Amino acid sequence: WRKNPEMEKTIMRGNKKLCKILFQIVIII
Repeated sequence: WRKNPEMEKTIMRGNKKLCKILFQIVIII
């Protein structure tokens, strides 16, 4: 697997979205 900067950017964006969702869930609980 070659390191693809664009793929890494999309993965980082996805991780940020997941972190926000998880953070909101934690706040709700």
